[in-house]
Amino acid sequence: MNLFVRLSTQWCVGGLGGFIGLRYESLSFMLKLYYSDLTIDETKELFEELQVMEFAALSVLNEDLKK
Repeated sequence: MNLFVRLSTQWCVGGLGGFIGLRYESLSFMLKLYYSDLTIDETKELFEELQVMEFAALSVLNEDLKK
């Protein structure tokens, strides 16, 4: 959850104002800065958890576009 919050300013927004997803290029910096002690397997697990949160957030963030 902390990583998701730290990336909260890193959303990629499309031309019509819809959210596309997180900017993964920022993820590398955050991982080095805050999570450098993780193993490769732990990093993969953290990334997969981040993607689950990202997917859930996208449906909420883009809810108004469906109307």
